[in-house]
Amino acid sequence: MSEITLKNAEKRLKKHKQQHLLRFWGLLDQSQKEQLIDQINRLDLPWINTWVEKYIKKNDAFKLPADLAPASYYPIEQDTPELKQKYKKASQVLEEALKIGKESNDMGIQANSLQKLGTILQDQKQYDNAASLYYQGLAICQQIGDIVGIATFINNLGAIDFSYKKYEIALQKYQEAFNLLNQVGLGESPLAHTILRNIDHLNLQSK
Repeated sequence: MSEITLKNAEKRLKKHKQQHLLRFWGLLDQSQKEQLIDQINRLDLPWINTWVEKYIKKNDAFKLPADLAPASYYPIEQDTPELKQKYKKASQVLEEALKIGKESNDMGIQANSLQKLGTILQDQKQYDNAASLYYQGLAICQQIGDIVGIATFINNLGAIDFSYKKYEIALQKYQEAFNLLNQVGLGESPLAHTILRNIDHLNLQSK
């Protein structure tokens, strides 16, 4: 990895306010650095500012439809063979996606699969197994400098701590996740609002 290649990447990222992608550069080995530079080179950087404004920061008023009805859902308690089969099938699909991600060295697919698999286990109250997957996903996102992914996994781990009634530790994780998003200008994003709701819920629970 040449000094010129890194400086070019820094220059491109700075132009589009994405310098945070190199935040963990010093923790990567040579191979990981080359992979990260390759991923950065494939980003549509000129569009990122537009996408952030349009899909994350924009807050248009939402109008409720006249025919609003409760959304369909699967209860957390899987007390029917049909529901158990649906969760099992979903897990199999995600495990296959995770395998593909590992074989293709696509860390984005790996992180996404780990997030969804962890959520399924968390819904089944298998908190330790869910936390294990979340920590794996967190490590991947730290490796590639995905701030939103890092915040997501830290928030999920906070939810695990909350389930174990470790309220102070959960609060620390929630605040860390929110601060990460706020540092990169995403303090008003949907994910940030979800984290703030988690903080409010925790504060009410601990009173």
